[in-house]
Amino acid sequence: MKNLLLGLVIVVVALGAWLGIREIKRAKLEAIPKEVVTTEEKNSVEVTKTDITKTGSKLPQGFPSDIPVETVTTGESFKAVYSDIGMTQYTLSYTSKKTKDQIWTIYDDYMKEAGYVVDKLSSSKSLGQISGTKQNDILSAIISSYNGTSLVQLSFQDR
Repeated sequence: MKNLLLGLVIVVVALGAWLGIREIKRAKLEAIPKEVVTTEEKNSVEVTKTDITKTGSKLPQGFPSDIPVETVTTGESFKAVYSDIGMTQYTLSYTSKKTKDQIWTIYDDYMKEAGYVVDKLSSSKSLGQISGTKQNDILSAIISSYNGTSLVQLSFQDR
């Protein structure tokens, strides 16, 4: 189960980073004249892993406090600062006794109440994934269930 959690966290971090960087590069490329466009960019990234064994918050420093998280069961917690492109990505995972559908509804309701626009193309209750944007920020959740326990992987990209 530990390897599964670690594998899923790595996949979410990689996917979130790829999506975030892809979107930022697209926006940067559209904003500059075509003759100046280069395909090689060197990004400076600083990754910080939260020590979840210590007393105190298990969330990455700066993670929005209004996003619903069951912090007691947080298993992984990271913050990646992409200083060259002005983006910070927060990624964490936690387990829950709630069902995949219950958790999906929590994030769907939260996003709607907080002013996010849920991306209908990348969100599916049956698949356990939801993504939304608010201004330039992106919040994504992937929920999977096994044997009565749900694993939630959150990614928040602050632009």
